[in-house]
Amino acid sequence: MPGYYPILLDLNNKRCVVIGGGKVAERKITSLVRAKAIVTVVSPELTKSLQQMAEKKKIHYVNGCFKERHLDKAFLVIGAVGNSKINHHVFEAAAKKNKLVNIVNSPDECNFMVPSVIKQGALIISISTGGKSPALAKKIRKQLENQFGKAYKDFLSFMGELRQR
Repeated sequence: MPGYYPILLDLNNKRCVVIGGGKVAERKITSLVRAKAIVTVVSPELTKSLQQMAEKKKIHYVNGCFKERHLDKAFLVIGAVGNSKINHHVFEAAAKKNKLVNIVNSPDECNFMVPSVIKQGALIISISTGGKSPALAKKIRKQLENQFGKAYKDFLSFMGELRQR
């Protein structure tokens, strides 16, 4: 197992490419958009929600199959296609171009992991099992969500306001 270094990454105005337009890709894309990334989605098809995001210009949509050139200006790449051969090709192309790459459901084809996350305002708690058991990470996240609820978001907002005075 690689020696992972935990990090929170600023993706504001960073170019991120997601290969895939299904439900799994949609979850990843939604997170990237929330992080204010500039998201390009490459896929022959999109979910209805992703189609709406493209129509509202929240994402850039490339209708078609993956080509290595789609990664040229990317800072970060996510492969979320339901085809392991295509995902492997995405991984190889991204690795060759020295990009941050995550292939969904394939920990061996990633140079970073996307943890399960709890976010309450400025409070961010990440849970990872290094790809060994996403179900366990999700279970722990649900337990911690109950422990660190909306009150923490409100408290941190209040503390931020106090610091600005």
